[in-house]
Amino acid sequence: MAPYNYHYAGLYLHGKAYIIDNCVAYLGSLNFTRCANYKNNKTGVPFPQPEAVQKISDEFDTLFFNDELPKLSLDFLGRQLCQEPIN
Repeated sequence: MAPYNYHYAGLYLHGKAYIIDNCVAYLGSLNFTRCANYKNNKTGVPFPQPEAVQKISDEFDTLFFNDELPKLSLDFLGRQLCQEPIN
């Protein structure tokens, strides 16, 4: 997990971290959609160890509550992804 997108030789890694009930964490590229689960090649590695879950959670909090990173609204992000009027 990093606060910026990194590009190297035209390759792009878009990783995700899921923390479920503070009991298990998943790191990988999996989206929770039908297409992602059945048609795409995605990865997801579970981390059920409490120490690993805590470290991943702490890293998320460090990034999420970092005042030096821009705060972007979902409206703003949606407009960047979908260049059409929002009703």
